[in-house]
Amino acid sequence: MAALLYTKTHFRAEVWQFHKEPMFDINCLNRMTINLMAAHMLESVGRKPEPHRLYFLDLVFWSLEQGHAEVEKSVSETIYAMASWRPQRIMNFLDLLPGQEYNPEGWESAQTPIDLALLVLKDIEDRMFVKFPWYGSFES
Repeated sequence: MAALLYTKTHFRAEVWQFHKEPMFDINCLNRMTINLMAAHMLESVGRKPEPHRLYFLDLVFWSLEQGHAEVEKSVSETIYAMASWRPQRIMNFLDLLPGQEYNPEGWESAQTPIDLALLVLKDIEDRMFVKFPWYGSFES
């Protein structure tokens, strides 16, 4: 697969709109730069982004389904559950204020869909074990 390179400038008009609208709507959240990048990456691997959920989650689902990543059962369950969370709950989990972008460490340098999915997955997993420390304690 050819390396894909995206930058914030590719999505300037859509991001501007993101900052002008209330963030309590999945369509607005999907205009975050990382979601626009994830949508383009999904399309590059032949998968249509699902408009009813966050595109970066859709990319993580793709990576798990394709075997590009493995996680503990509790992490997988939480990630799939996030698809049904209200936008406000997602913002709270990601520690975002209205108008803030979700910026997991290193995401802007991701060159492939797998790279971006793994970075998002690591960020979500790290947040899970900080917010829900008991998740990892019952698994063998």
